[in-house]
Amino acid sequence: MRIVLDTNVVISATFHGGVPMAIVEAARAGRVVLCVTAEIVAEYQEILTRFFGPDSDADVAIVLDGLLADAVVVTPSRLAGQVSVDPDDDKFIACAVAAGANLIVSGDKHLLTLQGKLPVEVLRPRDALSRIP
Repeated sequence: MRIVLDTNVVISATFHGGVPMAIVEAARAGRVVLCVTAEIVAEYQEILTRFFGPDSDADVAIVLDGLLADAVVVTPSRLAGQVSVDPDDDKFIACAVAAGANLIVSGDKHLLTLQGKLPVEVLRPRDALSRIP
């Protein structure tokens, strides 16, 4: 199973653990394949730096190295136009389409409202975790 993690899930996993961390651990264990694009990785890095603070390069690198060790980096698909109400969310859709992902895991209301309207499912972390082998 291939998944794309919205940045909010990565932040929740890093700072709160719980269900988002269980999904990250499933990726680390090889039960799912995390798919990313360069743009998604850059956003992960930017937001993690914001949360950790300006002198946090080592902490951010540790999180990203663990998260991305077995990730598949894809070139995003070109979308016909803006898909989400929030254009910043389209990068996750473009990644999922390019990677042939089964799920986008997100807590973002804009992405969640697209469930059933995309060629990939968009699920909250708890619902996604129940689908992971």
